[in-house]
Amino acid sequence: MLDAEGNYKSKLPLNLNDGWVQGLWQAGDRVILSVYSGGKQALKLLENGQITDLKSEALKEAGSNSPMAADAENLYFSSSTGISAYNFASDTYGEVLNWINSDIANNGTLSFLPDGRAVMASTDWNGDKNTSTLSVLTRVPDEELAEEIILRLGCVYVDYNLRRAVIDYNKQNTGIRVTMVDYSSYNNEDNEWNGAVTQFNNDIATGKVPDIVLLNAQMPVESYLRKNTFVDLTQYIDDPEKGVDRSKFLTNVWDASMTGGKLNSLIYNFSLNTLLAKSEIVGTESGWTFEDMMKAIRSLPDGARAFFEYSRDNIIDNFFQYSMDSFINWETGETYFDTPGFIDFVEYLKTCPEKSYWDERYGDNYEYDAEKERAFEEEYSLRYKNNMALFQMGYFSDFTGYLNTRNGMGTKDVTAVGYPRTGEGNGAVIIPGIELAIATKSQAKDQAWEVLKYLLTNDTLMNQGWQFSVSRSAMDELYGKAKENYGDYTSSDEDFDWMREEGYSEDYIEFQKNSRQPYDQAAVDYVKTLVENATSVARTDSDLVDIVKEELSAVFAGSKGADVAAKQIASRVGIYVSEHS
Repeated sequence: MLDAEGNYKSKLPLNLNDGWVQGLWQAGDRVILSVYSGGKQALKLLENGQITDLKSEALKEAGSNSPMAADAENLYFSSSTGISAYNFASDTYGEVLNWINSDIANNGTLSFLPDGRAVMASTDWNGDKNTSTLSVLTRVPDEELAEEIILRLGCVYVDYNLRRAVIDYNKQNTGIRVTMVDYSSYNNEDNEWNGAVTQFNNDIATGKVPDIVLLNAQMPVESYLRKNTFVDLTQYIDDPEKGVDRSKFLTNVWDASMTGGKLNSLIYNFSLNTLLAKSEIVGTESGWTFEDMMKAIRSLPDGARAFFEYSRDNIIDNFFQYSMDSFINWETGETYFDTPGFIDFVEYLKTCPEKSYWDERYGDNYEYDAEKERAFEEEYSLRYKNNMALFQMGYFSDFTGYLNTRNGMGTKDVTAVGYPRTGEGNGAVIIPGIELAIATKSQAKDQAWEVLKYLLTNDTLMNQGWQFSVSRSAMDELYGKAKENYGDYTSSDEDFDWMREEGYSEDYIEFQKNSRQPYDQAAVDYVKTLVENATSVARTDSDLVDIVKEELSAVFAGSKGADVAAKQIASRVGIYVSEHS
């Protein structure tokens, strides 16, 4: 503490246990401190020369929101949807400003003028130039607001680009205004940060579902889609007056997300996940079965790890996050667990390490040794060349991702073979970025469709430059920039002389040369084909995954055979599917 002239007066110990002060605000005669200590965030009150904990049941509503400012009466918190205030006198917490309702796209830091007015400093990072803005915030009286239809857009987190696009829509002054309901405010330590999905499910059960919903992987989306929670959007898309021109969009993405012949949600942007391997082992065609995959795994030499970097749990989580329809056909209710291919896969999983390659390498007993580090580096870099690894889990969000994968594997002959499937398809999985649905119980479905249709034309949402889009024009632009985005990987033999001097092998040096492949248009076209022929959407259901993991844990513990576990998984999952279809 210093006096007005900056001279030292006194200090108070905080006893933060190796923590730190995150923020400090003047609140009248009090000072509020936000601190991190003992693995937790906490608020402290400095008043009358004493420091005490600032605790209140009302403050629990703040969840993970961060304090941003204070005045004599309130402590203000920033969230993804707006500013909320904790009032000291009334011991209450509630929203005082909503970003979207106030058409504020870029929230920033908050301060107060001597007359009490709020001032916000913000920076817009969108576009070629950064724009800084200083705004004085003034509340508009309710009686001065125009009559509008208010639509609620619910989400378990607020996507920045979607928020910006919604604000763009609101500024059109169509008579329809969208406000966002951020369910993440229900997340807290007590519910292990799962309160958002729990509350959303409760609202669905009680009929309070928002008009528009942003779907994401935390939700049991498959269950929602099969219970007519959302409107079939086909009627709107194909409406001769209110619809859209399908030829302007990658409709295979929408077709892939159809449920029971209905399009209950609309994907706007996405990425692609697939398994990749050397063509000499898996062939050159995309798409295969579990039996095919296990045959390829068994062809590897002794000591090989098909999923080299990954632990057993990593592999299981990956398959059930990105390839649920490899195991379940929700249309027919069939499951594919009790099959020779899956049983073989479980037997293989028994042999997979419990720790990832990196945990094994840099464990608690790690000690740096230059010679060992070089040996590790060569082992890791040459894992594909020496057939000690088979799969690369590819995650593509632009047209150069496959080129980078080929570099990492040190060869041009790489096949995106995909996840195992029981039917047709290339095994590549569409991972939705922005996916929206209209609630069946909404009283303003037509107006909600107008919002969804507008967003299909919003450049902020549809043309981000770093993610695939269902807009063909946005994809054409991203495709056209592939060479520019990839860069120049040309090199000469002299670039590798230092490696010889350091003692690296010729095999390693040859790999390094092959990891700098020049731009290849055919490789970019290959990704384009994968995207335009993808027929599967990633859908995860945590309850289903828990059933599978519970049964598999008994196999890994040695108390149950893989064939027995497969039968029990098939039975339990079959019941679950019938109950949720």
